[in-house]
Amino acid sequence: MKALPYSLYNYMFRSSGSMHGILANAENLFQSKIHLAEERERINSLYKTKHQVDLRRYYAGSLLLSALELGIKLSKQWRNIKLFKQYSNNQIVRKAINSITTQHAPLKFKIPIILLKKKQYNILYAIFFLLNKIGYQTKIH
Repeated sequence: MKALPYSLYNYMFRSSGSMHGILANAENLFQSKIHLAEERERINSLYKTKHQVDLRRYYAGSLLLSALELGIKLSKQWRNIKLFKQYSNNQIVRKAINSITTQHAPLKFKIPIILLKKKQYNILYAIFFLLNKIGYQTKIH
């Protein structure tokens, strides 16, 4: 996983767009992230059967970043912690999180990744919750 200094694409959010409906509802956002993780795993399984190559390393970073994104977005309300824990404990997501190394990661990513790896969801979620409460804009690109 490597950060790029430029954007490859930009989302355009519209109140009539499908992304607005997903992001406006915590349960919808959670379901969409779980569905994406399951579909990636299904495609990987088919590919692995046919070509004996595991593609998980190509999307593991995306699953980890989705966990962080969910934590940030859901933490506007404490009650959403259950969805964050459920996603982060998902077997597919756990494999991805455990496969990521933090050796060259900047500190702002290293700490949340380590907390995810150690299943310290309450601590990580509390950090996101407090950052939301004080108005700090946390972004995952």
